[in-house]
Amino acid sequence: MFRVIILTFHGEPKNREKYEQAHESKFVMAMPLVLLAGLSLFFWYTPNPINPNEGWVLSEWIKAPELYTPESTRYDFMIPDEEYISQIGTSSEIMYSEKYEEAIHAVHYPAMFLSLLMAGLGILTAFLFYQWKKISPDKLAERFKALYNWSFNKWHFDELYDATVVAGTVGFSRLLGAFDLKVIDGIVNGAASVTRGFSSFIGKFDNIVVDGLVNFMAYLSGFIGLIFRRFQTGKVQTYLIFVLISIVFLLFLFKSF
Repeated sequence: MFRVIILTFHGEPKNREKYEQAHESKFVMAMPLVLLAGLSLFFWYTPNPINPNEGWVLSEWIKAPELYTPESTRYDFMIPDEEYISQIGTSSEIMYSEKYEEAIHAVHYPAMFLSLLMAGLGILTAFLFYQWKKISPDKLAERFKALYNWSFNKWHFDELYDATVVAGTVGFSRLLGAFDLKVIDGIVNGAASVTRGFSSFIGKFDNIVVDGLVNFMAYLSGFIGLIFRRFQTGKVQTYLIFVLISIVFLLFLFKSF
């Protein structure tokens, strides 16, 4: 961050024309940033930055978490003392034991000093490189070119991510797409083709065989009706002639036997 600050705000501008055109943000943009920066100061929340538990915000608004870890798996400092339980009670208001509080305070100062030390080393390094120019970043990058290129390319994390997660996801998606297109859609389309073919066969069988037989019987009945309609004239004389012809035919038939 201090490298960005030094290169941006310290020293002479590299592009004078752009520098002349640059201007401060308007009040509507700057005032929220000023307000947020002011609210980041510790004394609004606690008078003692070393011990934030003394502040009114952390002590009143932010409560310590209740322990849900089974007692059989808890560390020693997480198990409430019997004396502490007898003084407070066994209600859900018991958050942690005195040992737990002592453990938190024990790691508080090392973590705070270590973070301040790392931040100070980072600021000092930025000033050594870019403000005081005691060490040349270009020469250092040339000397450790492989490490510099590796760091400059963000440890090739993007390439590794593209080659594994992205490529794997895309490849698996293509595999699923091909499986859906060839197998799933193939089964569905094959079933549709079989259904259409069977339906076409059933339709032709119905049109040719079933309807053909029905139509044939209708045509045959109509043909027989046309023949017998010639004999059904409604005239007594015609019927008497048919009777005489029938008798003659029967006599001829019996005479032959």
